[in-house]
Amino acid sequence: MTAKRLTYTRKQRIARYLRSHAFRTKCWQTVLGILIGIVFLFPLYWMVVTSLKTQLEIFQVPTPLWPSEIRLESYVDQFTGKYYNTMNGFKNSVIIALSSMVISTVLAIPAAYGLARFNIKGRKAIIIAFLVTQMMPSSLLLIPLFVLAALLVVVLGVSGVTSAKRKKRMEQA
Repeated sequence: MTAKRLTYTRKQRIARYLRSHAFRTKCWQTVLGILIGIVFLFPLYWMVVTSLKTQLEIFQVPTPLWPSEIRLESYVDQFTGKYYNTMNGFKNSVIIALSSMVISTVLAIPAAYGLARFNIKGRKAIIIAFLVTQMMPSSLLLIPLFVLAALLVVVLGVSGVTSAKRKKRMEQA
């Protein structure tokens, strides 16, 4: 005797899957994922909505979840410089980032060329020391960098960033 093969219709297969443990598990995982997503995205929503509210609405009890009138004055103030010019901060960040990138590149290219091209004594030790310092967490370097910056301030009187600001103020005066 041969076993009769059971064949199910599409409707029966779907109904069977909907009753299965795998389907229920996927449903709970989806619901849990959506809830976690809402919890993580709510602070971002709150920050954006609060930036669109008036000061009166921000401190109102209970705080409304959506502003009664959308106001963009705070964004205009940030970019036009009424209280603080955000673009000035961006400009300073770009200047510092680009200058540090150029200085490190100008110093690194000849050093890398020399290590790769010439067979000098202690070459492997230099490469290993470089790799070891690259593997250190950056937080380990914060205290030595702070001490170095403090010594520069004591010796030179000002740091590099503040000296650029003082020069600009002197030019404006």
